[in-house]
Amino acid sequence: MQEVPLVVPFHISPRSTSSGLPVRPSHLASWSIPSIAGPSKRLALVGADNTVWITTVPPSPLSDLQPPPPPPYEVLPTILAPSSPSSTPTRPSGLHKTSQHGRPRAPSTSSSIISTSSAQRRRVSTFSPPPSARQLPTATLSSASAVSEYHAGRDSATEHDGLLDHLREQHSAEPVHTDERTTLGMNLNLAGLGRRGLPGVHGKEELEHSGASSPLSGISVESSKTVGSRLRGWTRTEVTAVNEELNERIEEIEVERGMERGLLEEEKEIGDMRIVGQAGRALISGEEHARPGSDSQAEARTTTRLVLRSPGLGKVVCLKVVEGLGLVVLRDIGLLDVFSLSTFRSINSTDLETPEDRGPTDIANSSKTPLRISSFWQWRSVHVAKRDEMTVLLVEGVPWQCGMPSPNGEVTRVIMLHVDQKDGLELLARLELPGEGPVGVCRGDTSSSLIHATHNSWMSYPIVFPSSSPFAPPTRTSTPLGTPSLKVVSASAFPSRTSTPKPLDNGLRKTRSVLSLRDVMPETAQPRPEKGFAKFLAARRADWGGKGVPKDSDMERPSAGIGEGVEVERYGRGIWSRIVFMEDGNGVGVADSAIDIFHCDGRKLLIKGTITLPVKTTIRDVIVTDGWEDICILAERETAVYAERTEPGSASISYSRRAALERATAISLDLDGNLLLSQDDVIKIVDLRSTDLRERGIIALGSMSNDSPVSMLVPLDLEQIFVSDERGSITKRSLSDVARGLPSAEESIAVSDRLDSPVTSMRVIPCADRLYLAAGDEDGVLRIYAAEPFELLGTWTLFADPVRDIGLLDFPQAGILRDCVLCTSYDGTIGVISMKEMDQLFLIPAARAPLRRIFLGRKDIMLAYANGKARVWNVETHEFRRSTGLDAAEDMLQSASAGAGSDPAMTSTLRSIPEGSDLGRLISLDLRQLGRWLHITRTSTAPSPLDPLRTLLSMALTFGVDDSIDNVCIRKLGIGKSPISIDLGSFQQVFVDITVVELTCR
Repeated sequence: MQEVPLVVPFHISPRSTSSGLPVRPSHLASWSIPSIAGPSKRLALVGADNTVWITTVPPSPLSDLQPPPPPPYEVLPTILAPSSPSSTPTRPSGLHKTSQHGRPRAPSTSSSIISTSSAQRRRVSTFSPPPSARQLPTATLSSASAVSEYHAGRDSATEHDGLLDHLREQHSAEPVHTDERTTLGMNLNLAGLGRRGLPGVHGKEELEHSGASSPLSGISVESSKTVGSRLRGWTRTEVTAVNEELNERIEEIEVERGMERGLLEEEKEIGDMRIVGQAGRALISGEEHARPGSDSQAEARTTTRLVLRSPGLGKVVCLKVVEGLGLVVLRDIGLLDVFSLSTFRSINSTDLETPEDRGPTDIANSSKTPLRISSFWQWRSVHVAKRDEMTVLLVEGVPWQCGMPSPNGEVTRVIMLHVDQKDGLELLARLELPGEGPVGVCRGDTSSSLIHATHNSWMSYPIVFPSSSPFAPPTRTSTPLGTPSLKVVSASAFPSRTSTPKPLDNGLRKTRSVLSLRDVMPETAQPRPEKGFAKFLAARRADWGGKGVPKDSDMERPSAGIGEGVEVERYGRGIWSRIVFMEDGNGVGVADSAIDIFHCDGRKLLIKGTITLPVKTTIRDVIVTDGWEDICILAERETAVYAERTEPGSASISYSRRAALERATAISLDLDGNLLLSQDDVIKIVDLRSTDLRERGIIALGSMSNDSPVSMLVPLDLEQIFVSDERGSITKRSLSDVARGLPSAEESIAVSDRLDSPVTSMRVIPCADRLYLAAGDEDGVLRIYAAEPFELLGTWTLFADPVRDIGLLDFPQAGILRDCVLCTSYDGTIGVISMKEMDQLFLIPAARAPLRRIFLGRKDIMLAYANGKARVWNVETHEFRRSTGLDAAEDMLQSASAGAGSDPAMTSTLRSIPEGSDLGRLISLDLRQLGRWLHITRTSTAPSPLDPLRTLLSMALTFGVDDSIDNVCIRKLGIGKSPISIDLGSFQQVFVDITVVELTCR
């Protein structure tokens, strides 16, 4: 069993002169995280080096704060205290025919307040306001009303405590009345206390017309009552005492609830003001950006950088926040990563191009393992379909554009993934839609449809969601995209991404549409077909035993995917390169220098309006606000904002050009409907609701130029490290010297034969009980050094493009290429260097399409390309053998035996890095290896490990939090603060075996 790694990454990156984020965003995404002080907004930015920066969006300044929305409850008007009941003006009776809750009022007089018969009490209680709406007694005559300010209706805890004590004293001191209405203070000539924290407060005027009495009548409702019956109302009974205690308790509970609400609101207010105060000092407005040493350093502490797995592969084409799942990042080569929105940890990593597994065959029953080669696609976007609480992702891809017909045909690839809260992503179906064109999801009232637009037609396919009911018919099992077990090699010399098993292709096709639906049912569940006489006997047995008996297997079982496709009726449509669907079937079709606004219900498509740009340009992105009030168009030279223009009597929608903003690299909408704009040096937020489109900067962006003298670090062991600078010079330094300050080449012993360009790939290679250092630069030159002593052994000019990756072939299946260095360039050229003779063996030229897979045998090497072609070269004669398609290449692999090669000891976190990236300074520390090394040095004569340990602790500890702890670390432990900036992170390593096979050319 392979040991789980315990690795901690260190990013040695001195801060640049600018305090902004060193990134040029290509995609933006925003969301909010709930907290005690209120929702906290987050913003994700994707850079060209396949890293995601997540930072906190500062709140708006006080001057830009919008007025708060009105409270959800009605504010009570000011309650006036009249001098006497007779002076109270009489309001029209028509306004009081109904109570507060819309119920009819019972006519009565003021004298009926002492009528205490059971029938009268029942009648009054029926039409009177509820107990929660009755006025609390008070001894003061001053009136108060809830004002409309945001915080005016909130009382402090002291005020609530005093109010509660005052209510208790008032209840104990006031006279006792039998009728509940007397507790309202109607005959005491007192006004009510109208506080928003106390629900159900009413004035005297409302109580007089609450149904207990009528202002128009002075005669008792029941004049036949005697005086004795009226005096019985003053008698206190045990029942009334219990009722009063219950009412008092209810009132106290209401006051306590109001106190709790006030405390929570005060706590939130304090947190909001603290955040606003901190952000106000670090606010970037206009051209004034944050400077080094300012208060913006507190904001920088909330920034997180996520390094995608295999950052040297592909580029990010889609960044989307999916509710209930997380932050979804898609690259064009089919790598899909999902991160948590709160913890930012990786939830799921999927390779959409992993070959589909085959069922057991004669080859599989032998000692050989069957291998498959999947088709390669150019993935473009991720779409979301929802039904109730179920979410499905649809990933769209087209054949790789290589300037020649693709073996995949003119189809559009769609992968359906089910979002599971526990298991992450689960594969549902692989679809191939006829024709190349954009894909969108149309959400209707009761169902969702997959819309596929081509140059010739529009097709609509109903989306079939997986059944979540335990009593639903059994569906075909789906294989989740989980931990890889298949052995593949990426476009670099060694694997750099995960491999995940995929379901089988049993060749099922729809009979009523041209759609090819590849089912996920394993072929192992299907019976093996019989041949010859056995087939005849099997047929006879089926006829004899099952005549007239329907079988459950013959019944069609529902499976997740899509249903039968129908063509959408179109009323005015151009040729679109991309479609964007919004809510309720509305969408936008993007064409050259124009966009069309349409409505589609899955059956018909109607063009509602068209926007044509004044200058012909390429439209990169389109964003529509809620209600279709504004449309933001990201073009090559500008960002245009169009507003809806209403024309009376016109059924179509027309838009007028509202403003033209500066050129941007990416746009997005935040949760408040504001436009996020990424420019060269700042992220701006634009208030689309304002008439003048107010802008303000929220995040400063730093320069991408690297002012560090070090471009790449490769550890040799826990004490020594190789350092390369921007000029291509490589030196050998101790880890302690690097932690004290990154040295330049002049401070160390210069290495002969200096490289003329920056290093792009550098690796430590163990071979023949020795350690070597292989380094490639931007000019395609490969150099190999001996680690002990550090000296140059050879130089080879192999490629015209930068060296991308370097690896050692140290497995037995490599045949005569064992103990050779295999390196690749960015254009797909492969070079092989023998470590025994220190000589170049051969070069394999690049093809028109990108290199995607490498399969190595004892005598042959097979290369698979993105255009669906495969080339086979003989490694003995160095000759080209044949060029074939992936199907024939897969047949060659079926007669091959696969074995796992051991990956060389990992001395750095990343195998390959993008050009111009600072990820070369990202190194990893294996804590398990550190423990073994400490155990060995304990029993050997090696130097003391205290100095390396102090260096590692100085890189990991955080100084400046507590002075006493800093003094303990410096004086007693001898651990000083590192003068350079070092970022400490968490690392999730993915291991993939190398595929080595024996190829048989037919």
